[in-house]
Amino acid sequence: MSLTSEEQAQLIQNRNQGLQNLGQLVVNGQIIYKIDQIAMIHHHGTHLFSVFRRYNSVYEIVIEDCHGDTFFHKDYTLKESLQRLLCLSDTEKMYLINVHEFTKNAPYDHNVLEMRWSEVHRLLNGAYVNIGLVDDQEESSFSNRYRCKRECCYEDPEEESDEVLEEEEEEEEEEEEEEEEEENQHSSWCPHSKKRRVEEISESEEEESEEEEQPVKYKILRNGKKIAVK
Repeated sequence: MSLTSEEQAQLIQNRNQGLQNLGQLVVNGQIIYKIDQIAMIHHHGTHLFSVFRRYNSVYEIVIEDCHGDTFFHKDYTLKESLQRLLCLSDTEKMYLINVHEFTKNAPYDHNVLEMRWSEVHRLLNGAYVNIGLVDDQEESSFSNRYRCKRECCYEDPEEESDEVLEEEEEEEEEEEEEEEEEENQHSSWCPHSKKRRVEEISESEEEESEEEEQPVKYKILRNGKKIAVK
């Protein structure tokens, strides 16, 4: 169900208000709000996270995912934070595709993955970071599958394989039903149909068994001889 323009505006307003509240500070008895966006993280051009910095907690890094859910990190390196968020295994590696700094609004050629969030903020005033992921064991890149609980981001491969097996079984059952239906249609008119021959044989056997089961009547002649009567 699509949202109306008013509902979308309300969602954006609530999101902005929530971020502002996270940056609330009390300075000399006065309440102020201070939170800065310091990074945008993409995977092969697909948006993953927006990263903010606040100044009222040791968990100063606020990371918002593509659904608006927020996570709080200390001043880790970018690599460490993203490994935690993406739940990377030992064989899954992260590499940089490109970086664009906010200060000069230009490409940045250094490895920001080894920098801390505060360094990215101080040196670049923030950055657009586009990353890629690769599995050393499979020797092939794999698609974005940020592991949140939402189905649109992550699908369990075991569940996916079970769904494939169920679909294959359903297709096999449909094929068997179609073959059986075709055989029934064919047997209804074809005298050489195996099914029709089996039915005819069973019908003849039933008739013979019925004839055998009928009681035999006898007639006694004058000379005392007994004969069967049909």
